[in-house]
Amino acid sequence: MKKLMSLFLATTLLTFSLGTSVSASDEVSKDRIQIPSNTVYSLDTKGEKLGKSANFDSSSVDIKSMESNGADSVSLSGNVKTSTGEKEFQLTGGLKKAGYTDSLIVGELKDNKDNFEVVYFGIDRKPNSNLALLRDKFKNDDTVVKLYLLEKNTRTFTFLETDQLNDKLHTDQMFNNSGSFEDAEHTDMFWYGKVFEPVREETNDGLTTFAASLASGKSDKTYTAVYNAGVATITEKMTVRAYVEGPSSLSGGSGDFTTKLYPLSVSTTSNVGTVNSKTSGWRMGVHQDTTLEAYTAPGDVIRSIMWDSSYSTLGKLKLNVAWGLSVPNTGLSFGVGYTNSQNIAAGTLKVYDNSGSSKVRRSKLTIPKSQRLELPSHSFDSVIKVGHYSTPKQKTLNLKFTYYISNIQDNYNAATGPQTHNLSFSYNSK
Repeated sequence: MKKLMSLFLATTLLTFSLGTSVSASDEVSKDRIQIPSNTVYSLDTKGEKLGKSANFDSSSVDIKSMESNGADSVSLSGNVKTSTGEKEFQLTGGLKKAGYTDSLIVGELKDNKDNFEVVYFGIDRKPNSNLALLRDKFKNDDTVVKLYLLEKNTRTFTFLETDQLNDKLHTDQMFNNSGSFEDAEHTDMFWYGKVFEPVREETNDGLTTFAASLASGKSDKTYTAVYNAGVATITEKMTVRAYVEGPSSLSGGSGDFTTKLYPLSVSTTSNVGTVNSKTSGWRMGVHQDTTLEAYTAPGDVIRSIMWDSSYSTLGKLKLNVAWGLSVPNTGLSFGVGYTNSQNIAAGTLKVYDNSGSSKVRRSKLTIPKSQRLELPSHSFDSVIKVGHYSTPKQKTLNLKFTYYISNIQDNYNAATGPQTHNLSFSYNSK
């Protein structure tokens, strides 16, 4: 009898144990789903292969688990299965809203297994209006999850675009909450620069113009980078303007000349869909200092200088102001003769001492590198007061802006090098 009871108890425990095991397994695998994907091997740096479906090799992404409560974070884990093998991923990160459209949420995700670079994660309510690799596979009002992965230490690129994950990721709730999300970085919305170099980069100098009736002048330069992104061609542009305005004649022996250096316009556009963003990968001032130099014609002096900025980060700094003393009637040039310097805050007037026989006729303002200007709301401003000393006649205030331009999308070319805008403002000195 004891043997029978022992056997019954053992059988019951085994049955309970098996039942518990099956239940736990069901819990782990309830989110599991296998999504068809495409893989491109030996992806070229110009993106030409990605524009032709003949280069796509069938693969799959086996998602074993995912977490999202509709808030601003997401996690996915699983495997990528290609014809060459299988690799795990465990992706986690935050979600942000695309600034140029309310139809796109993007993720800044990292693979904790360190097998893949997450080139792009997007949840797209206008999959054909925004950038897509499987264009027209879905209706333009479908919600599509897009995941692009680059296997580390290779050029093996796997991507999926699917409408099968919306319920599991609570995408409707994400869009309902997206108004409180942070704005996405340009590189998270426009992913191509993470894997491709531009097919073309160019600089176009606009005409330097002066309007006598407005007593102002400007010099524009436009920087362009063109990329392939699947069947789309993407164009990123920034037009930089250097500007000066001032009096046509000094009043009471002096006059204020106002200068400004800023991105006049910034854009990213596509020849496919309706992408039109007022951001780009172009940046001013990342790799080297940005400077403004000024010097007067013989017989005039610089009495004071003041700088300011509409860019809040820059406006909190103290900038270096340098100057040099010169004999009043000698010729000058840019780049030499700065023997004194001082750091001054925005909106602080630096008044020069011109009481001696040598006068302050040259000055230089310097923004330290890494203080980047990238949007039209970012400007570097100054007011230079010029005074008459001797020799009444028509004279010029000579200005030179120098900055380095770079594109954060272009991993293959850190910077295009130094750029300059030279302006000579003519006025009547008396």
